[in-house]
Amino acid sequence: ERQTAFHSEFSSYVVEGTPAKPFTDYCTIEANMKLRRQQVQRLLDENEYILNISVFPRMGTRQFTYPPATCDQTNSVEHSIFCPEDVISTLHPKA
Repeated sequence: ERQTAFHSEFSSYVVEGTPAKPFTDYCTIEANMKLRRQQVQRLLDENEYILNISVFPRMGTRQFTYPPATCDQTNSVEHSIFCPEDVISTLHPKA
């Protein structure tokens, strides 16, 4: 039985992993989170690592992406002055 599910996310640097079905008790949450991290880590190269963070480091500061990307309020989906269009996934319905 499948224990995890992965979905397209708004930003191209984000992996959204969720339990395949709702948890039935608190005792299974941590194990499922660990399983999801392991599943993603297996897909990464030897020198790449999955990080659990709530926001992209330096997001909103100048040149926080590599290669550098710039914001274009006049020609973007979000019209953001902080987040360049290049970080939005083309798989997400809003893109």
